[in-house]
Amino acid sequence: MSSSSPSSLEKEKSIFLRAQKSVWDENGKIKQTRWQLYILDTPRTTSSEAAADRGDNRAGQRLRLFSEMPPCFPSNSGCVALESVIYVLGGHEKTTSPEVFYLDTRFPNTGWKKGPSMNRGRSEPHGAVINGNIYVMGDCNNSFYGDNSPDSPDNASSEPWVEVLDPFLSEWKTLPSHPQLPYSGISSIVVIDSGKKILVHPSPSHQSKSLFSYDVKEKSWDLIDKEFSSKFHDFQTPCVVLDDVLYYFSRRVRAYDLAKREWFEEPVRGLEGIGVSPPLQETNGYGSPEANFPRAFLVHVGNGKLCLVWEAWGGSYKRKNIHCTKFRVSKQSDEGGETILWAIIESLTVYPTDDVHRLVDCLAI
Repeated sequence: MSSSSPSSLEKEKSIFLRAQKSVWDENGKIKQTRWQLYILDTPRTTSSEAAADRGDNRAGQRLRLFSEMPPCFPSNSGCVALESVIYVLGGHEKTTSPEVFYLDTRFPNTGWKKGPSMNRGRSEPHGAVINGNIYVMGDCNNSFYGDNSPDSPDNASSEPWVEVLDPFLSEWKTLPSHPQLPYSGISSIVVIDSGKKILVHPSPSHQSKSLFSYDVKEKSWDLIDKEFSSKFHDFQTPCVVLDDVLYYFSRRVRAYDLAKREWFEEPVRGLEGIGVSPPLQETNGYGSPEANFPRAFLVHVGNGKLCLVWEAWGGSYKRKNIHCTKFRVSKQSDEGGETILWAIIESLTVYPTDDVHRLVDCLAI
């Protein structure tokens, strides 16, 4: 029987949460929101320990405030981590912003600093890191706020839709965009093929079901799956790739086999139950079930472990709980030979908060 020694395991990453903090007035109304950066300490629990107390949600831990973010940060900005440094990109108030701010989490006392501005303003941009460079895509045309057509005045200058930052040169460079994508927002992007490509899925509001990939070396685009989101249409949460399987949350943790370019028929099993994943909600005739969900995030923290993080009301209009389920995924075959994905729970943790209004980003560093 073989086993992994502690020295052979990589150090698990820390989870950082970017959130809006609410300031309430005496009437119970929000009078001000601020940006905060929190750190979420997940238990370093073995699978055998988790199995022993599967029913015990580790409540009572608190989120640790890591950094107050400057009030000048606009809403609808993006966020990405390059090693120990967190970058906040763009945003939108009265107009889209090209500004970039960054914080080195090793030296939080030095505070947030101004980085090199992007070539144009972007609202809710998506970022990915490859070989020490930051790739940013999407929403540089105010499409969320106005006409999304190519003939719209807002879109008269949609380029560069893709650009890359070399932090050492402090310079953004324009990259070629896909002809079907310059006027689209993005649902999610993720790095694949050991950092050679970026998977890109347009926002469902733009009626695109396709999944594209961008080769960073060749600077070229490919169509991966024309009907990618036709089965599970709501693809608005961040996703993660592990062992050639793409995972994302849409009422359940769903999985897509990148090698076979097809969906697993069933969601990942073993994540059912109160406090394990966000509760299912009915639409009552308004919107889709996915749209009525608390936003959930999936992140890879190392050693083949994933964390599902979400927010839920904690019994008061001022109080929210942050939930974190850490798990590994095991592949098994059913009687018909189909591959079934099972979650092996490592830990279930609840973090009470008094001032978190909304989670915006979740990063593993």
